[in-house]
Amino acid sequence: MKLIAEIKKATPFSGVLREELDPVEIAQQYEKLGASVVSVVTAPDFQGDPQWIPKIKDKIKIPVLRKDAICDEDELKRTADLGADWVLILTPLIEELEKLERLVYRAWRLGLKTLVEVHTYSELVRASHCDITRILVNTRDIKTGEVTPELMKYFSHKIPARYETTIASGIHTRQQIVEADQHCYDYALVGEAFMRSDNLEATFNMLMGK
Repeated sequence: MKLIAEIKKATPFSGVLREELDPVEIAQQYEKLGASVVSVVTAPDFQGDPQWIPKIKDKIKIPVLRKDAICDEDELKRTADLGADWVLILTPLIEELEKLERLVYRAWRLGLKTLVEVHTYSELVRASHCDITRILVNTRDIKTGEVTPELMKYFSHKIPARYETTIASGIHTRQQIVEADQHCYDYALVGEAFMRSDNLEATFNMLMGK
């Protein structure tokens, strides 16, 4: 089980998570602790800043994911220009299959690795029609904020083995990481547990069983 460690200052559902936030320092800590990817939430609703990405990229070697509501080609180009390695594409916000396919293709042409987010089975079906290799299961409904932990198990039986999978939202305990591993997810994305922590190393080691 690999960890995608996230940097985000706030959420629309939980408010401010970390009053004082140095994204570069936190990214460096994540890399030192053994994270496989650093996720950076750049959306204004999360009090993020796209300019965090080039600053972080300058100081770490592991991949950086731009986590935002990417729904158009201009934002994909901006993501690549910022220096991100991975980009999140939100299937819940893109109902047209043709548009989703076009964004995935454009991301590939820009050299970005795409992580396509799904929350429902119909979104998974839509995503699976695209030429992708990575799927993120978000157990949180992005419209209501409600978390459905049972989706972890549900999707583990629905996603074909050919995909690299990530589970996200509401992960705060070692047991949840163990369960994600048992359900054959490749990555767990953890954000709020880190952002509320006074000791990143202790939280990281707890989650990873160190």
